[in-house]
Amino acid sequence: MYELTKRDYTTGTETTEQRAIGRTLYVTYKSVQVMSDIFEEHLVAVSVDDNGRLTETSVSGWYGSDKSGDNYEVDATEQAWEDYRARCELDKFNKLEARELTLAESPAVKGRVVKIVKGRNGKGLVGKVVVVMDAYYGMGYRSVEMKKLGVATSPRKVTVTRNGREYENYADMVWAWECNCEVENPAPVDTAPLRKEAQEYAASCLEGQARIAAANIARYGKKKVAA
Repeated sequence: MYELTKRDYTTGTETTEQRAIGRTLYVTYKSVQVMSDIFEEHLVAVSVDDNGRLTETSVSGWYGSDKSGDNYEVDATEQAWEDYRARCELDKFNKLEARELTLAESPAVKGRVVKIVKGRNGKGLVGKVVVVMDAYYGMGYRSVEMKKLGVATSPRKVTVTRNGREYENYADMVWAWECNCEVENPAPVDTAPLRKEAQEYAASCLEGQARIAAANIARYGKKKVAA
């Protein structure tokens, strides 16, 4: 919990508001940028909001304020800490899942069955990706590096001779840019290992934040009553 005092300059009255009751982890001093080239040493309360995210609020230290700080109490409950841990787990899991979904839906993987959905070559054809290479799309300074796929539309192969050696190549192959292809029936993402990794990450975040809180509590205390 921390108190903020607001002054109404039109009436000259002051009102005190209590915030983050039961959700303040610790207070500490930080250098805060208040203008492009001006920094001030603020007393900052670090709390957990209703969504489990950390928030930092300057409670004292700005120009004209009481440098000794307003009332505060480090009163974070177990629920506040759990909200923080749960938010860390959720954010990490969402990132991991998004990454795996992107990989599962990427056509630029050898062996995947893809459909060419647009472009000038092979639109509507379905086949297996047998070649993945980097190539430049466009001309001159507007060109960009992209993945180009060799898509075999049948298993039929032919023997070709090159530099005195024989090779087997797919006879029915179409070249298409990765952006013009879609994976046919992408494999579902196994979320169990992702959840475990997210839980381990969240536990590490919780442990680290608890160490930071303990260090700041030892330095600045858990409670201050303004004079």
